[in-house]
Amino acid sequence: MTDITSILSPTTWVIVGAALLILEMLIPTFIVGSFGVSAFFAAGAAALGWSPAVQIILFGVLGLLLVLPARRYLLARGPKLADASEALIGTRGVCVVPVSSAAGGKVRVQGATWNATSAAEEIATDTAITVLAVDGIYLTVAAATTTNMTPTTTQKES
Repeated sequence: MTDITSILSPTTWVIVGAALLILEMLIPTFIVGSFGVSAFFAAGAAALGWSPAVQIILFGVLGLLLVLPARRYLLARGPKLADASEALIGTRGVCVVPVSSAAGGKVRVQGATWNATSAAEEIATDTAITVLAVDGIYLTVAAATTTNMTPTTTQKES
């Protein structure tokens, strides 16, 4: 029967650590990588002759302690992705039910019909609009003019 001390050798911990770091690169969770780093510390403990129980405890505790700061740091530095509704800001559409600031209407933007309110003036049916803001399922729109058009608003309305 194999002794656990021979299984938890420094080489084993280095292999586990490298495998976890490679897995982290393939599936970026910012959790697996923390345990990959802690496996290298466990390898150091094994090299110093510490008991297998201490190695496992060091691996687990250090992995857990590294998860929160690593996730917080790496997620804060990552790209900020706009959700689908934020991507609508600046796009053009057409009014399908008259829109005013007091009583909402409906607009069609990128092929979908949305509830909308006007930023200022009343907007008549079939008037081109530009999305100014998104609040849940409601869009704030204005009649399209050359002043509220941006390069991203040149998308063809369907």
